[in-house]
Amino acid sequence: MISQPARLRLHFRVLCRSNSELEAHDPEDRQRMLRKEALAVLGFRDVRTFCKARVDWREAHYWAILVMTYARILQSGGIQALHDGPSYSLYMASRRRQPSSPDPSPAQMFEIVADSVLKLKSSVDRAANPNARTRGWMSEEIQKDHDEWIEELKERYQERYSGYVTITFIIKGVSPLETMRVPFLLNRTSTPPPDNLKAILEDLVTLFRGCVNAGLALRFIEGVKYASEEEELMAQALPGRIVRRGAWTWEPLFLDWDELTPTHPAYETLHPIVAQMTSGLSPRYACSNHFAIHVLGLL
Repeated sequence: MISQPARLRLHFRVLCRSNSELEAHDPEDRQRMLRKEALAVLGFRDVRTFCKARVDWREAHYWAILVMTYARILQSGGIQALHDGPSYSLYMASRRRQPSSPDPSPAQMFEIVADSVLKLKSSVDRAANPNARTRGWMSEEIQKDHDEWIEELKERYQERYSGYVTITFIIKGVSPLETMRVPFLLNRTSTPPPDNLKAILEDLVTLFRGCVNAGLALRFIEGVKYASEEEELMAQALPGRIVRRGAWTWEPLFLDWDELTPTHPAYETLHPIVAQMTSGLSPRYACSNHFAIHVLGLL
């Protein structure tokens, strides 16, 4: 029914300026953007190494970032408002996470410290030139990839496709070097939203951001065969560590959120995060396919 890994890959396009693209800017702008001293403080030898670490970090946390973005847009007026009204952009401030080992995993490289949603411009302007805000520095190759991505989304989701939000990742002292684009879909279900939706969404962000900042990647176990659609709807995104097993490999901390009890080894890490949730939303349901589809309108 869902085949999440395949579908989720369609949701993401990452833009990271390479050194050659930066050279096209004037020297003063290039100096402002590179901030080599700041990158060295963060432990990166150059822009390319920094960009790779950022891309790997976002890839490790792709589900959490996608869910948090949907939650923030719903808090700001909803996907229908995105379709009919102003365009939005999400700014996510992060910082280098203090490494817990000499060889930190991609999921442990950064942590999120704040985020905010900004309204950009009217839907009329966006309809006249939907790609305008991405054309400023894109190479022809990247622009072609962007246009093909939009067409693929429109073909796949048709009338459900509502546009996309650009996420700009910012690190203090380093100018933003990359953005990520997330498409938004109109909800395909008729499930009425909960009365305390905003509080639930805030708890959702608290849980997912807490996992990101703990270096835990939220993933669904792949290759599971479900007995029914109802069983698949209750499948859960589970927190796990990315560890070296030759290559980097994701390993879940448990197989069900209900296993998180005071005797579980992960309790000390996860309980302080869960304890901040006040709406009554359970981690098990917050991380389920059912919540993603029927509350967020995702997939």
